[in-house]
Amino acid sequence: MNTDFAQPGTLVAVYDGHGSNATVSVHTVKRRTATQIVLDNGDKYRVSRGTRLGDDRRYQEIRPYNDPHVVDIRARQVAQTMASALIEAAKPHPQKQPFDGMDLFQVRERLDQLAAIVERARRDVGVIHTDFVNGTTPDPHTEEDED
Repeated sequence: MNTDFAQPGTLVAVYDGHGSNATVSVHTVKRRTATQIVLDNGDKYRVSRGTRLGDDRRYQEIRPYNDPHVVDIRARQVAQTMASALIEAAKPHPQKQPFDGMDLFQVRERLDQLAAIVERARRDVGVIHTDFVNGTTPDPHTEEDED
C-alpha cells in the first residue's frame, strides 16, 4: 500500500478489523520517518505497508481519511451511536414504556431530546459526505464544536 497520504499534520483513518465488523478511528500523523508513521496516540505503522507495528493479534492499517470504505464505516458508526443514544434516551425505566407517566411538557422535552440526537447524527453524516464528495480533509488543528 502506498502511504504517501500519511504526512505529518494530516488526518488518517485507522482501519481496525475485517469486513462488516471493521471499525475506524481518525488520528493525526505526528511524524514520519523512513520506516515508520507515528500517530497522535503514539501508535506506529509501517511506511512500506501501512500496517501497525507490534500487536499482531489485531489487524490494523492506516488508510486515507477519505477512502470510500472508511467513509462508509464512519457513517455506519455515527448511525449506530445515534441508535444507541436513542434507545438509551427513550427508556426511563426498564419496566416502563418510554413515555409512561409523562405530562405534555415532559413528552415534548423527551421528543426534543430524541430529535437533537437524530439531528446531530444527520449533521455528522453530512460532514462525512461533504468531505468525501469534495475530497476535503478537515484541518486537524481546529476544534470541532461539541454539542
